[in-house]
Amino acid sequence: MKKLLWIVYAVLVLVPSVTMAGEGTTQDRFTLNEYIAEVLKANPGIKSMQAQVTASEAKYHYTGVIPDPSLMFKINNMGTQYSVGQDPMSYFAIELDQQIPFPAKLHLESEISYKELQISRQLLKQQELDIQAQAVSAFSDYYYNTESLLLLEQYVKVIDTVIGTARQRYETGIASQQDLLRAMLEQSRLEERIELAGFELQRSIARMNGLLGKAPDMRLPAPAGLKPVVIGYDKEALYDSAEDTSPEISIAKIGVEKSRLELSQSKWSYAPDLDIGAGIMFRGIYPPGWEGQIGISLPLYFWTKQRYMVKAADAGMTAAKQNEDSTEKTALARIDAAYQEAQTTYSLIDLYSNKIVPQAALTFSSAISSYTTGRVDFLTTMDALLMLIDYKQLLYKRTAEYYKTLARLSVLSGVDLIKAGKE
Repeated sequence: MKKLLWIVYAVLVLVPSVTMAGEGTTQDRFTLNEYIAEVLKANPGIKSMQAQVTASEAKYHYTGVIPDPSLMFKINNMGTQYSVGQDPMSYFAIELDQQIPFPAKLHLESEISYKELQISRQLLKQQELDIQAQAVSAFSDYYYNTESLLLLEQYVKVIDTVIGTARQRYETGIASQQDLLRAMLEQSRLEERIELAGFELQRSIARMNGLLGKAPDMRLPAPAGLKPVVIGYDKEALYDSAEDTSPEISIAKIGVEKSRLELSQSKWSYAPDLDIGAGIMFRGIYPPGWEGQIGISLPLYFWTKQRYMVKAADAGMTAAKQNEDSTEKTALARIDAAYQEAQTTYSLIDLYSNKIVPQAALTFSSAISSYTTGRVDFLTTMDALLMLIDYKQLLYKRTAEYYKTLARLSVLSGVDLIKAGKE
């Protein structure tokens, strides 16, 4: 009986304290911040978006520039025989032609390209926040599955000892066979949970490696512990931050500015463009001649072309404004929901850490002590053990969920709440 009590004491007191100490001293443990930094550096999706931003920057530099001139070589020959230099009407000419769009058109084209560049930069920022949120989610699952597996493996040892005690009591006629069978059943159920936890752990490892662009079965260090951090912002501050820094809202705002420029561009499509050319003619023994020309485009088909260009651009601006309004309101509503979820989850973590889990541990400790002296039945002891396991797992799960919620809130508000949070 003393052996059983000592094992229970080790599982309830000594093992958790060793685990917590290891989290602070073992250098090979993987912290969340280390993983996020590695993902942001190595993620293929982020690299792809960075290349797109580089492409947008290059496009901006060549957009709005006057078109390249045309150099033409011409020959005008009179008769079927070569007559350049012999006939005064025959000549060899070199001409230079330059198209000159209406000045406002080039300026608007450049401004629209710059808005597209701004959108690309915001998309990169949003991609980084999204990937960071995925990294936090993957690490949280890795932490939860690792801790759950360790927890279950620890309590299998307790079940082994309980089975030995139940068998001794059954052989001496103190306990019924039902106690022994129930203990063996719970041992099998714990083994099932261990198998499932191992499977989920491998899935979380594969997901973490995927974000790093590595093979799914690459080994990872054990995760460091996750301690809930207090959100350093109130809800109104997150609203204000979203208005200023949220990539999603910024993209919608830039979209309105871009559509306004496109509407102006469509109106300037009525303005004519110029075509200027000049050339020199060589006529052999005759004096050289020169020529110049100025052309102008005529928007003769404005009723079926330019008019609908303006109409389409005007509808596009209306759609962009509606999208901005919808995006802003939806983002604020999602911030409100995520903020409330984070606050509730944080309260639950505090409740589990300081009340439920310690009370469940005391309940099991009291039950196992009373069972060894015959004051309570076996079913009460097993129920207390299973309740303790479930509550500890729920504590790990709530902690993982809390970090996932903080990650979602960071994406919505544009603020890294995990780094900004306080323990």
